[in-house]
Amino acid sequence: MHQLSAPAFVYGINDSDQIVGQCRDTQLLQNYACVVSSNGAITALPESDPNIECLEINTIPGITPAAVAINDNGQILGNCFLNTAVVWTNDTPTVLPTLGGGSATGTAISGNGQVVGTAATSTGAEDGFSWSNSAITDLGSNFSPAAVNDSGVIVGGQFLYSNGTLQNLNNLIPAGSGYQIQNATGVNDNGQIVANADDTATGQTHALLLNPS
Repeated sequence: MHQLSAPAFVYGINDSDQIVGQCRDTQLLQNYACVVSSNGAITALPESDPNIECLEINTIPGITPAAVAINDNGQILGNCFLNTAVVWTNDTPTVLPTLGGGSATGTAISGNGQVVGTAATSTGAEDGFSWSNSAITDLGSNFSPAAVNDSGVIVGGQFLYSNGTLQNLNNLIPAGSGYQIQNATGVNDNGQIVANADDTATGQTHALLLNPS
């Protein structure tokens, strides 16, 4: 039985107040991907798949392994040792495929279990990916997804991906707005996007809320 401390790092919470992050075994000095339930119980995520190493001895807190996101169905996305992305559904882990290379890193999971992130290709490039229904889709080398909503709208960097089309958000905001979007970090189920942008006149960085028209 692991004697886990409170999470050193937390990365996600769902509507049931379940929190995911990285915890530490106080006896063995190992870091684990973990979940904290609404009653405060701390549980290390299971590693029943032989391809998963989601613990590591004497690692620096905040470095993998860690659980990075949880949806309202209790599905948990984590990144484990050797850059392995894993989804736990009812405590059963599934190792996500890569794009032909040796690593994948998940960044977000939607309410219906769609995962986005970046993965290595056979040429060693790092492309954005979307994983759903056991199938992985290459989203291209210029895209690093940060968030996905339940409609499959994905955002990251300057880009938005929807219905098979990748678009630059700077081409979608009103001309002459005075902002240059640099990094979109979130999208909700209403299609609203939060992003960081530079003021083209002053160079200062501002947080923006983008509302779909």
